Amino acid sequence: MTFPAAPDAPEGMQILESEADGSVVAFLPNLPFPTEDGADSYLHLLTPGLELTPRGPVTQGPPRPLVVYVPGSAWLPQNLDRSVPRLAAFAEATGYAVAMVAYRPSTVAKAPAQLHDLKAALNHLQGEQARWNLAADTV
Repeated sequence: MTFPAAPDAPEGMQILESEADGSVVAFLPNLPFPTEDGADSYLHLLTPGLELTPRGPVTQGPPRPLVVYVPGSAWLPQNLDRSVPRLAAFAEATGYAVAMVAYRPSTVAKAPAQLHDLKAALNHLQGEQARWNLAADTV
């Protein structure tokens, strides 16, 4: 079925143009990455200029510099979700991507496993930089 062309606006009708929605920050929660000793860990990624579609991510704009955020927890289990709103606002305001990395708590793995987890997360992000539109020189 085809629709007829729309007639001109009737007298008195106002057409308001909307502004662009601005930047969108994609939230990618619980992205797994393998640790050095084979255990699984995860990170959350906030990326401006990335649209998530059923066919996968579609980048919009130039690659984004990356900031890695590691919430302190005295090596106990972390709560990454608590920081999402604040870091999403940061990502939107600056255009930076933010990775929030979870490490295994000391009750699960003894130090320096936590530092090894962070290194593994960075290595994983380097391998995925094109997929998530991350600037190569910042990962």
